[in-house]
Amino acid sequence: MTELNLRHLPNLHGLVGVKVRYEGKVCCVVEILDDPLALVLEPIDGALVIHADAYGQASEMGQDNRLVHVIGPDHESLSDDLLGLEILD
Repeated sequence: MTELNLRHLPNLHGLVGVKVRYEGKVCCVVEILDDPLALVLEPIDGALVIHADAYGQASEMGQDNRLVHVIGPDHESLSDDLLGLEILD
């Protein structure tokens, strides 16, 4: 199995601040993670959710951020979630 050559991907950091539609919700790309390579999306609607601590207990309110992995599970292609993003900006 050959892994996807990441040199052929565009600079993903240029996507920070771009609005996208993901799973029917309008989100903003707020961060790019390097390992695993993923986009962090924050919903625009501003709805807060309760986050759990390490013990599963409710601890704080925060945004319901989503991770969209760039590389698919086969490590040879782009993920379906990434390909399903609709860029709105």
